[in-house]
Amino acid sequence: MHALWIGSGLVLGFLGCCCFYVASPHQGMLRTKAPLVPSVTAGGVLVGAGLGAFALALYPSTALVVFATWVMVVLTALPHLGAFALALRQEH
Repeated sequence: MHALWIGSGLVLGFLGCCCFYVASPHQGMLRTKAPLVPSVTAGGVLVGAGLGAFALALYPSTALVVFATWVMVVLTALPHLGAFALALRQEH
């Protein structure tokens, strides 16, 4: 049961970070940026739900540290993935 909550938390955190990223004017994954308020709101809800899922599977302090690390990894990787997507799009 813990693996289900942890997996859900990882997916929700990733999707929330993606919402934050596509709202940025400098993102490279989409041709145009997403609307700011709906994207940031959805990102906040998804990140909060992901943290809640982690809190159900782990001790609260452990859940916070692990989830914060996951969010930092995703937010660091997304610009690189966006640049890769932009390079692939310009190649064709």
